[in-house]
Amino acid sequence: MEISRELYEAFDSFELDDLRHLNIVDRHIEQSEIYDITLHRRSGQTGESAENEAIRKIALEELYTAISMLPAIQKRRLVLYYFVGLTYEQIAEMESCSFQAIAKSVTAAEKKLKKLLE
Repeated sequence: MEISRELYEAFDSFELDDLRHLNIVDRHIEQSEIYDITLHRRSGQTGESAENEAIRKIALEELYTAISMLPAIQKRRLVLYYFVGLTYEQIAEMESCSFQAIAKSVTAAEKKLKKLLE
């Protein structure tokens, strides 16, 4: 594909402008903001201690283990409600049953989980 010299020079000048801007950012802006607070923000870390992280992971493992012990129907409905984010109405429509059946099933699953996790 051939393009005119004018079009090539226009694109080439855009590329040079982009490189110039990236150099300015790299040399001046990026280097001028190296502080603890900005590094922490850039890292994306929550700052959670290793102990808290371990406790959270253990609690999650216990929860997943307890959920796996639920009857299949309760487990499926609980997961759809809490983890997938569906409403009782949406789950009832998917499973061709009543809203009340879903609500009772999820409530029963919650009670069983509370007992298992005590």
